Amino acid sequence: MTQSRCFALLLLSTIKTYIDPVSLRTGLVVASLLGTTFGEAFQQAGYETAFYGKWHMGNFEKTGGPVNHGYESQKAVVEANRCSMFYPFRGVEYFPEAKEGDNYTDLLTDAAIDFVSQKRDKPFYLHLAHFAMHAPIESKPDLRDKFEKKAALLPPLPEEGQLDDYAHKPYKLRQDEPEYAGELATLDANIGRLIQALKEADIYDNTIVVFTGDNGGRSAFFRSPPTSNEPLRAGKTFLFEGGIRTPTLMHWPGRTRPGMSSSIPIASMDFFPTLLEMAGLPALPNQHIDGVSLVPLIDGKPIDREALYWHFPHYQGEGSYPASAIRIGDYKLIHNYHHDNILLYNIANDPGETEDLARRMPERAKAMDRKLISYLKATGAHIPQAIPIEK
Repeated sequence: MTQSRCFALLLLSTIKTYIDPVSLRTGLVVASLLGTTFGEAFQQAGYETAFYGKWHMGNFEKTGGPVNHGYESQKAVVEANRCSMFYPFRGVEYFPEAKEGDNYTDLLTDAAIDFVSQKRDKPFYLHLAHFAMHAPIESKPDLRDKFEKKAALLPPLPEEGQLDDYAHKPYKLRQDEPEYAGELATLDANIGRLIQALKEADIYDNTIVVFTGDNGGRSAFFRSPPTSNEPLRAGKTFLFEGGIRTPTLMHWPGRTRPGMSSSIPIASMDFFPTLLEMAGLPALPNQHIDGVSLVPLIDGKPIDREALYWHFPHYQGEGSYPASAIRIGDYKLIHNYHHDNILLYNIANDPGETEDLARRMPERAKAMDRKLISYLKATGAHIPQAIPIEK
């Protein structure tokens, strides 16, 4: 994991006498607050539900927070991006008993461990949304010292950054930030602690574990960027692979095997139908309109989807311009509104997106662009329009 984003775990487990298959899952909540959330779906199915960490689903005064949307309990809930890694956590009492030097990731994991270690007579669903690796990036001093020494041994770079026509900020070329590496090491160790707790509670072999992130790393920013996504292009807020490619790891006892992998692209909208099928629950097609279950992929079969879509219709401080994208098979097309052009890449052969194929494959490019724009219009998406400059 070398990218800067928020990482999360969704934990869905059963007691051993429970007959349905279940899952422990990681990712961000994708369900609309106006519909059925993950928590509501599993609560209605008899699960104990809890939400720990970054909510970021609207103001508490308006939404009521997780406990108003299907979660029986909540801990250390970050309403928006108001958190830091060390006490006093930007003045918010996420952990009333915390003291100087305490780390948010450590304490959040402690709370999750307490939850999964409880004796209960029904299955549980825990959504654990770590604030790491979100800014402000803050490392424990000993880990910072360790990675500062490693960074000092790296050879010099030929240049400080990389700027192309589709970014107005330089990209960071290498992951060499000790502060970032130290925080990531803390997150990694805590996920290991949680997995060990599942084993000690004797429920690891009865629990599905899924781990993922929400976006690519912040490789360009108005200050020094904390990470690099090389060899992928760009980063957070971009529709190049550095912005939209993020890892997903799954452990489903009896179904997944060590070393299994898939190159089929998936999206966060897929988590809802996947979790439902894993738990043996009926689908909720009105809630996961754009998602498909990933269970067939786990079984080595294809999933039923023709295309994936992305839409980012505004400028952003990281350096990205308004754009939309579509991926069909190995090909991804980006429609850039600022430049009023389209870019086409074969992601399988060129994951770094170095060779634009739009002129070599004009018919494919035009067909994919038509399909993209048709989808955006059908879904009511805002499509940016150029504003003529008066002379």
